[in-house]
Amino acid sequence: MHQTIGQPARDVARIAPQPRRPAAGLAAAVRDALSRRQSELPSAFLADAAIADVRREVERHAAAHWQRVETPLIRRWLAARRTTPAVRRVVDLFPSGAPGIMALFEGAADVAPVETYLAVDPSPERAAEATARVTAAHPDVSVHSLAADPSLMLPIRRVPGTVVSILAATLGRLTPVSAVRTLRAVRAAMSLEDVLLVGLDLRPPDARLADPVAPVALLTRWHAHALAVANRDAGTDFAVERFVYAARYDDEHRRVEEGIASLAACRVQVPGIEPLAFRRGELVRTMVQCCYDRQMLSSMLRGVGLFVDEWLEAAAATHALAVARVRFPDDGQP
Repeated sequence: MHQTIGQPARDVARIAPQPRRPAAGLAAAVRDALSRRQSELPSAFLADAAIADVRREVERHAAAHWQRVETPLIRRWLAARRTTPAVRRVVDLFPSGAPGIMALFEGAADVAPVETYLAVDPSPERAAEATARVTAAHPDVSVHSLAADPSLMLPIRRVPGTVVSILAATLGRLTPVSAVRTLRAVRAAMSLEDVLLVGLDLRPPDARLADPVAPVALLTRWHAHALAVANRDAGTDFAVERFVYAARYDDEHRRVEEGIASLAACRVQVPGIEPLAFRRGELVRTMVQCCYDRQMLSSMLRGVGLFVDEWLEAAAATHALAVARVRFPDDGQP
């Protein structure tokens, strides 16, 4: 297991959420999560409104990376499909500001205009931000946001000519169980003419750990805010300034785990249980990046009735774009 820990950003003012009465149900969930063999906090804490500006800054840094490696793959795919049915609707799952979305609109313009854009995310704010970005660039497109978790359900109707996108390695943010559930929901919403675009990060773990998507100081502000949310909503007493962003590779589960690590041994009060002891460098996980490759993705797709129809790779095979379609029992796929 490899691990990287950043330096504390003591010169950066952290954003603290406003205090409020802890909710009993959430407090119990936090208590359970922190008591596990691997301490963790819900990734939803990173979507807290008080840290939205920092999250957007992290996404801007990440967008520069995906502009270089993913957008060219989408343009290559669009250039090769000029004679096929036009893209009429774009359904963007877990939107993160990936610039490849804009390439879908620009690339399809000389065939037929994209009529509709739908952003689907568990966070209403993130879905609304995505529609605002599209409206600013393409005001003639009808935009809609849907606050829903695609790993639980995707309540949209079938519209021929739809492209469903899970770009910027967002699928890796889901564990295999959640990823399969999401793909199953996507399959249920797809017609025969539709395609699913999945962006993958194929870099080895060491490369991912050595090249985070944003400066460590910025990532510390974002991830450490999860501790502040736990303090506010669950009544814990984390000394937020004593934790720093860290990432490590979990060989057993083939994923990079991100979170916040203690700079020194400490004890944390958690209502309802004995104080928890944290060792120096011990990680409180807030996010994962599963290292899905072509074989793993193909297996998950086959299980829900889809298959990889096209596979486009970036230079040095560091990233890929998978184009998936509906699979039939007699389609000859293994």
